Formats: sequence, C-alpha cells, structure tokens
Amino acid sequence: IEQALLLDEAIRQAVVLAKPYAEGDVRLVGFVVTDATVDPEAILATLCTQLPAYMLPYRIVVIDSIPL
Repeated sequence: IEQALLLDEAIRQAVVLAKPYAEGDVRLVGFVVTDATVDPEAILATLCTQLPAYMLPYRIVVIDSIPL
C-alpha cells in the first residue's frame, strides 16, 4: 500500500497504519508527507485503480513529517 502511495510524484513519504475505529473494527489510514498541495480524495481514487478494495485506506492524512 505504501509503495502504491509513493508512485504519486508529489508524495515523499508514506506510511499506512491499522487504527481502531469502532468496537472490534480496524481501518487502514494512510499518512503522507508532501511538499505540494495534494487532494486526499484524488489519491484514494488513484489507489482504487491499483489495489484491491480490502487494501484501500479508509482515509489519507497529509502530515508534515513521519516521526522515527
């Protein structure tokens, strides 16, 4: 999933985490670092063409940096 995110030239770094959502439910969240303005919905739309549905993040969040 992270490699698919990094195919976007605007994305410098990416990490995907499984985050608890509701009782017993876990959802994937993609965190991306970019120098450009990106549209998270457009990123998700692109991922839909590259990944099966069960691998799609629920949300894309743009952050300044990925902590070590």
